[in-house]
Amino acid sequence: MTETYTCACCHQTFKKGWTDEEAAAEARELHSPAELEAVEVVCDPCFRTIMAELPRIRAELDQEAAAMGVSYEEFMRREARKP
Repeated sequence: MTETYTCACCHQTFKKGWTDEEAAAEARELHSPAELEAVEVVCDPCFRTIMAELPRIRAELDQEAAAMGVSYEEFMRREARKP
């Protein structure tokens, strides 16, 4: 098991504080199945920033989904598939 990870937001490398299984379990608790397709590993400071902004981000994405005539879940699945 790798003992470090690189944050997808700030690109710094950190020592793991959780197992991969623990991190995955938390992600499943916090995110919908479609959102999980786009989840990346981030450090605690970036995680706190993201979580503080998440209600606003979800509302904006929900509006984009409605404008496209698809559900939020379908919109997130499509976004996760983009390169």
